[in-house]
Amino acid sequence: AYESPTYTTTIVVGTVIFWLLGVAAWVVSCFFSKDRALLRTTVLLATACLWLMWLVTFMSQMYPIIYPNFSSRPDITHT
Repeated sequence: AYESPTYTTTIVVGTVIFWLLGVAAWVVSCFFSKDRALLRTTVLLATACLWLMWLVTFMSQMYPIIYPNFSSRPDITHT
């Protein structure tokens, strides 16, 4: 029987894929520019930012807020 992957497995696999693509782009980037240091830094920062955005988006969907929970709010009466 097929079991769906856990959140931890999905995050680890997604992280590995992002960093493998980032390393591949980093290696390829050295063939396209005279200023390799700037291009490599840009590629690494872009990879890190995209990974962080993916992680935040993924984790925000783990336990979505379907409707607001007002039970923890203090009782405020408007007079």
